[in-house]
Amino acid sequence: MLISAIPLTFFELSVKSYNDGVWLAIVTVTTVGYGDVSPETLIGRITSVYLMFFGIGLVAMITGSIATYFLKGKEKSNIKESLKHDIDNIENLSNDDIERLIKVIKTYRD
Repeated sequence: MLISAIPLTFFELSVKSYNDGVWLAIVTVTTVGYGDVSPETLIGRITSVYLMFFGIGLVAMITGSIATYFLKGKEKSNIKESLKHDIDNIENLSNDDIERLIKVIKTYRD
């Protein structure tokens, strides 16, 4: 964002200082778009599009990381429940199911 503020500062007529360029970059990345300053030149618009995609990607990455954190805990509890269910019904399991069960238990041991 700080680097993208440089072309915005130099090429945009409505941006009077580097601080205004940083402000425009932050507003664009966060997709807030207050409207007090907006890009008018081709270079400013291209830079803004780059910042928009960067902002969307950043939000998606953070959201995905948080979701993964919560799902990993749930996944482990589902595996444990599945193992308990399989062990309770071991007499009904096929040889392939028993081999799979042994592999899963070995991964927990390691």
